This record gives sequence, structure tokens and C-alpha cells, in this order.
Amino acid sequence: RIMSYDAFRGFLSCIHVEGVDPTDSSFNEGKTQENPTWKVHWLFENFNRKWRALVVFGRFLSGDEAMIPSKVRHILKQYIKGKPHKFGFKLYMLADPASEMCLHISLHDGTGRTLVSIVSKMVPSSFHRPGTVIILDNFYTTLAVVRYLQQKGLHVIGTVRHNRIMSKKEGAWALPKSAARGTMKVIVEKDGKGAPTGIRAVSWSDKRIVNMVTTLPIHKVSILRRGNVTVSCPILSL
Repeated sequence: RIMSYDAFRGFLSCIHVEGVDPTDSSFNEGKTQENPTWKVHWLFENFNRKWRALVVFGRFLSGDEAMIPSKVRHILKQYIKGKPHKFGFKLYMLADPASEMCLHISLHDGTGRTLVSIVSKMVPSSFHRPGTVIILDNFYTTLAVVRYLQQKGLHVIGTVRHNRIMSKKEGAWALPKSAARGTMKVIVEKDGKGAPTGIRAVSWSDKRIVNMVTTLPIHKVSILRRGNVTVSCPILSL
């Protein structure tokens, strides 16, 4: 049987966590003075355990944030511009694009001070399978994050802000807006000895400039798009 939407909303409006049993270790997991979300920590962990047990996920996983809309006054309430619900509690989510199922969620508790620490919560060790590809947007993609995931044996595909690859003093690496459609530029990172690290920055011109960073090999092929217009497009090898 499937619960109706109205019944679920009514049920959800009645949930309130209070009077947690101090003798029950499962409810007190994660309780610290620095973690203001410990009261609901058990609830999120229960969801995560169920998803890991029931959902068969593929090679590609997507990481992003979501918002639980709320107008209450709370120290953890966030504002995210561009979201349908701009005010609320922020969740870090890992999902499987193929099955459209969520695999892991964690509530923003104010402790993540760097993008690497945030991504480490978003992609926990239980998903560190060799060959898995993590897809990120340009907010989370930095060279530090890509190197962190690469050290864990994971591949990365992420759009990136052009100023996170090179500084203004080092020069512009991204294509200009006037670049012809189908133009592609690839920069390969090398270590101090001149050996490739496996990280590549790609700038590609379609209807607009697309900048991304990946640890996958890149090939340039021609594809047919929108009528008789042929556009060269970067293809990532798996």
C-alpha cells in the first residue's frame, strides 16, 4: 500500500523529537557539545542504513545539497539563493542518477569549514568503491576536492569556476566567450617531476562556455545536433 501525499504531509507535521532516552546508545550516537543536530542524528543514520541495504546503485553517483524548507528561528537555518525554498535546513545528499534514488544524507551542522570536509561527509567511506565516478557542480569542485576523491580511488566529473584552476596572475585558461562552437581546450596537471597526475581541466564552447575538471581520459568526437549542425564534443572514457 502507498500512502497518499496529503496523509504523508499530515503525518510529517506531527513529528517532533523530544524526550530522547539518555540510556539508549542508538539515540545518543553523535551527541557532542559541538553537534547541535544530535537529536535527529539517529533518524538520518537509520535512513542511510536502509538505503544502503535496499538500493542497488551504479557506477555514477551525484553529490549536491537540498533544502528542508523552514521559517523557524534556529542557528542552523540557511539561506541559499536560487533554490525554490530559499530558507531552511541544508542537507548534503548523495544520489544515484540511474535509479533516481537517494543513497546518503547528512544535515548541515555548521562544522564543515572547507569544501573537502563537506564532500567527505557527502561521500562517506561506504561509497569509496574503486572506479566509482562522483559528479559535482561548480560550488563543490576544486582541485583540493578532486585530489581528495582521487586519493580515495574515485573518479570525478565536475563543472568548475574558472578562477579555481588558475589565478589571474597565472593567466586565463578558459576559452573566451567569442570562441567558435565546438572549440575545446584541455589542460593536464603535472607534478613537480613533470608526470601527469591524472587531473584534467576542460573548457568547451557549445551555446555557452562549459568549464569542468575530471580525472577521466578525454576524447574529442563530432556529433550531430539540432538539424544539420555538427558540433565537436568532449567524450569522457570509462
